[in-house]
Amino acid sequence: MVYAKAKQTEVLLKWIPQRYLSNSGYKLYRSVEGGEEELIAELKPLSYELLVDRGYSEEYRFYIYPQRDIKNFDDRLRSFQSRGMTQAFRILKLMQDNQFAANLGQFYADKDVKEKQVYIYRIEQYLLGKKVAQKRVRVDMNKMRKFSGISWVKAEDLVDGVSLSWDTFGAYGYYHVYRKLQDEKSYRRLTETPLYISPKSVGASMYKDSTINMGQLGSYYVRKIDIFGDEGVPSTTVFAKRYESLVPTRVDGLFIKSSDKKMIIRWKEEPNAMAYNVYRSIDARADYKKITPKPITSELYVDEAFDTNRDYYYAVTAVNMYGESSPSLPYLATSRDATPPTRPTDLNVTTQAGKVKLTWKASQDKNLLGYRIYMSMDKNALWWSRVTPEDIKGNSFVHIRPKSLSRNPYYYRVTAVDTKFNESKASNIVKVKLPDVVAPKQPTISSYSINPERIRLEWTAIEVYDLDHYNLYRKEAKVYVKLNHMPLYKRQFVDKKPRIGENVYLVTAVDKKGNESVRTATIALKSKNLTPVTIESLSFKKVAQGVEVSFRVNDKDYMGFELLRSSGKDPKYYNISGLQKGKKFLDKTVMKGQHYYYTIKAYDKSGNIVESDVVEIKIKG
Repeated sequence: MVYAKAKQTEVLLKWIPQRYLSNSGYKLYRSVEGGEEELIAELKPLSYELLVDRGYSEEYRFYIYPQRDIKNFDDRLRSFQSRGMTQAFRILKLMQDNQFAANLGQFYADKDVKEKQVYIYRIEQYLLGKKVAQKRVRVDMNKMRKFSGISWVKAEDLVDGVSLSWDTFGAYGYYHVYRKLQDEKSYRRLTETPLYISPKSVGASMYKDSTINMGQLGSYYVRKIDIFGDEGVPSTTVFAKRYESLVPTRVDGLFIKSSDKKMIIRWKEEPNAMAYNVYRSIDARADYKKITPKPITSELYVDEAFDTNRDYYYAVTAVNMYGESSPSLPYLATSRDATPPTRPTDLNVTTQAGKVKLTWKASQDKNLLGYRIYMSMDKNALWWSRVTPEDIKGNSFVHIRPKSLSRNPYYYRVTAVDTKFNESKASNIVKVKLPDVVAPKQPTISSYSINPERIRLEWTAIEVYDLDHYNLYRKEAKVYVKLNHMPLYKRQFVDKKPRIGENVYLVTAVDKKGNESVRTATIALKSKNLTPVTIESLSFKKVAQGVEVSFRVNDKDYMGFELLRSSGKDPKYYNISGLQKGKKFLDKTVMKGQHYYYTIKAYDKSGNIVESDVVEIKIKG
């Protein structure tokens, strides 16, 4: 929309684009009607930095650059919510303030004009260098006149002043009101700033002059202000008078304290009142019913005859022997059900591993919605945590907890909530401590030493608050046998009777509740026997078939023997038996008339070897 006004030596132009964008730019073209067009101005909003330099307020800058000072989400929300208000403010401000319009790039005063000419102006709107809209307007310099814009004015005599209303032709506008009293020679303006009037105000009081004294007669007229801030010609003149009345004035200071049981209504004293009436309605604009059976003399009334969960409007009038005042401004009072349900009782608890079962005595309230369960680690805490976001329908609940949360106690309490979301006081508090069923982590054997006939083991420490002791196991056949007869409080153990060969060990941790860790991490260690077998009762006998060798050994891990022989002629001994598992051998390869020398090598399973003394045997010829 483009507005134009021809003055004596200039043409004023002001426009409002259809799309309001802070970064819009404009080009203004002019031509004499029928002539060639020329570019006379390029306009854009005054930069944010210049607005700051020229001392414009933060609010002023916001309405030109509403997105500029956004620093966080709250600023962005404020800008979004005020988008409509921002545009409305711009339009209203632009209509009365030429400088504001110029700072937006939407005002131009063309002083290069001549009398008795007809000009055609064309305005182009640009966004990011692209033309998005244009508009033309025709200005005839021969038609320069002031406007009225007001066809009628009405004045009403009131007790509290003079009320004025006038025609707005169904459009938004700004106005100034002027008054002259009987003893004054000239009119003076009553409105310090232009009075903004919307089309909906027609027929209602647009301006009230409360400064006129009782009995004074005033002469009034109104001037409309055009979009360029110039006043039009005065409207017709009307006369009005503020008159005195013995009827009480309107009651002021109405205040109501509401609950679901009563409405306590208070108001300020009216000096001319003898009594008061109280009215009530469910519609702010109509259908008020008097609820006081007879006028009351105090500035207090308690209404208890109403329905809960409804909105009511109250008004009060003052009464004396001359009549009843106009109603006070209506006061909205909301009646809401604020009575909580009865408090749950007999809260009890039972526990299992990772489970807390709560039961309580059910409430008998008719409008009960459910129950809310709260938990805390301190029974004296100010704030308790809701266990579930939804309300519990029954009078029992099982709270599933991690089995590991058994170290500290917890406290529970329950409240009831009704369909109006009123919450009762809390039930009795119960203390809960989950049973300890979680075993410690299994230790790991970290070091060991192997000596003849003993193995020493050490393992890592387990960091657990309720650790009691350790157990050490050794695998026997297919099962693990505990080696310690008493609890191990130190992280070490010496196996004094290891088996010869491989020994498989594992260690476990046990807490104070007797929970024992798993038995998965094992270690296999080999025990070495450094003591060779002992050969006893060694016997060499000449028999018919040859030489019979026999002996006994005292070692459990005895593995076998070798029989070595030399003929004496050859100092080297030869194995004539191979490795034998028994303890007896018959040498059938002897020859008559020979001397033989025998020795035995005995072996155990640990690789120890012992060799007997050399025995000479003569074979007769």
